[in-house]
Amino acid sequence: MTAKTAFIACVAVVAGLLVGCSEALPGTAYNLGPGKYDETFLVATDTMAQFFSIQKADFETGIIAARPVPMDPKPDLLLSVAPVRQLANMQIMREKGELVVYLSVAIQQEQSDIHRQIVEAIENYDGVPNTSPADRGAATTDAQNKIWVTQRYDRTLEAKILAVLQKALDSSP
Repeated sequence: MTAKTAFIACVAVVAGLLVGCSEALPGTAYNLGPGKYDETFLVATDTMAQFFSIQKADFETGIIAARPVPMDPKPDLLLSVAPVRQLANMQIMREKGELVVYLSVAIQQEQSDIHRQIVEAIENYDGVPNTSPADRGAATTDAQNKIWVTQRYDRTLEAKILAVLQKALDSSP
């Protein structure tokens, strides 16, 4: 095998590996077709408000974020109960002259941060700490100690919300 052939083989292998690195966006993408962005954004905000309490609706970015909704937890493997929540996000974008909605309704579970270790910083010779707990990675509030891990996406609810959105857009003048 010549050096040129070996190089081409290596490039092909690396290219094949990199193809698998691209990951699709979470949630559901729905093409609304051509339309007015401002009208669509308002209708989408109203539609999301039918299902969730809106935390943020940013017209410039097209992002509509809902407040987390607590759900009934299920026992995990350790027979303890960890909190579970729904977290919904919608984004309206214009792609190739058409409006596209990205919607995700994530089911998240709170998990403990057992991997986190607070390593004491090396102090100077007189014993005076030269960094704060925040600099060393210590959380200062309960909210900073919580880690929410997405377990799955609620595709059924996503489809229902998108159907309501499409119906509202079809009935608007």
